[in-house]
Amino acid sequence: MEAVADTISKIIKRFRLGDIKAETPEENARRQAEYERQKNLEYYQFETKNFLKKRSLFNQENALISEYKGIDENSPDTFRELAKRSVDVVRDFVNQNMYTVILTGKAGTGKTMLTSCMLNKLNQETYLRCLFVSVPAMYDLVMSKFAKDSDKNIKKKQDRLYHLMNDVKEADVIALDDLGSETSLKSEVVEANQTFQDTLFKIGEIIQTKGLIISTNNSSSDFQEMYNPKITSRLLTKNPAHIFNFPESLEDKRIARR
Repeated sequence: MEAVADTISKIIKRFRLGDIKAETPEENARRQAEYERQKNLEYYQFETKNFLKKRSLFNQENALISEYKGIDENSPDTFRELAKRSVDVVRDFVNQNMYTVILTGKAGTGKTMLTSCMLNKLNQETYLRCLFVSVPAMYDLVMSKFAKDSDKNIKKKQDRLYHLMNDVKEADVIALDDLGSETSLKSEVVEANQTFQDTLFKIGEIIQTKGLIISTNNSSSDFQEMYNPKITSRLLTKNPAHIFNFPESLEDKRIARR
């Protein structure tokens, strides 16, 4: 018995069991609540950081590979100036000053690249939920219900569209990439075209309190011809400070990378 008592005494000393204080039921409940709160916070932070990568809808690989650190002295002065302006937009979004930004210019001048820089910086330095949406890819999802395809493929695309719209609701900052290019893919079916415009209208309603980044090859006057005025009034901006014009003098970055 004496040997057993000595062994127990050594265990108590080794693991400092004597330092453990007894908890009241109230203290135990508070500790458990704090533990659950911390775990929920960690889960939220993890999901937020992965929201951009997991929930975004892409039309091409590596759409979000670009970051500001890739913009150096070898980049054209015009592009570096646009990038500097975009950092101010990021700062506004961080401070919950949300609005619409339009990056407009010909194809290949770096609009998607700058969009990627903005989203990645927000995702790295904040817990804002960012979402990248390729408009041509979204158009394909919307139009799938009118496509001549297997029921399985149609259901798969319609399910993806359903989840995408929910993700738009959850996101704090949304990028609509290549808005307007889907008009070249327009279906001859009037109902199909109306369905896509209805989708854009829904997004326009959702984003009223969110940050919105639009990249497009089109001008504001082009949009007036393409879309219902109810859509343009919700998606676009007339504030010149929020419109980034990418001049034709910027080289086609897609060609330059090849």
